[in-house]
Amino acid sequence: MANTKRFTVSVDKALYDRLVAVTDKGEPQLPKRYVVELALKRLFEELDGGQLDLGLETHAPKR
Repeated sequence: MANTKRFTVSVDKALYDRLVAVTDKGEPQLPKRYVVELALKRLFEELDGGQLDLGLETHAPKR
């Protein structure tokens, strides 16, 4: 985990409740961090593969 970055995000209650439902239904329970990271990885794979177009400029400068 030495090459990770931390950030904070706020979501509405409905999204948070869905996240909790996903993380709590398995045994063992999944960490919310894992589910969010997996979702981000899949999002970027689809963007890179041309399967998803958000209609946003994706060549923004790196921060």
